[in-house]
Amino acid sequence: MATTFAKTVYSHITKDPKVCGGNACIDGTRITVKDIVCLHEEDRTPEQMLDVYGTTLTLGQVHAALALLLRP
Repeated sequence: MATTFAKTVYSHITKDPKVCGGNACIDGTRITVKDIVCLHEEDRTPEQMLDVYGTTLTLGQVHAALALLLRP
């Protein structure tokens, strides 16, 4: 049987088939990049996104998720 490991996709971002259906997540959380993108689409600032998730996230993690949105 093959063992699967979380794959680092981008700094602070991982994909693991056992976490959130394999969707890209903030490392060490179950907060998906899609969650951050939705907040961005609501015109929330990264600082406001931190308020939504409390102390769960860092500003660096939010920026890493947003960088995926802007990546070519």
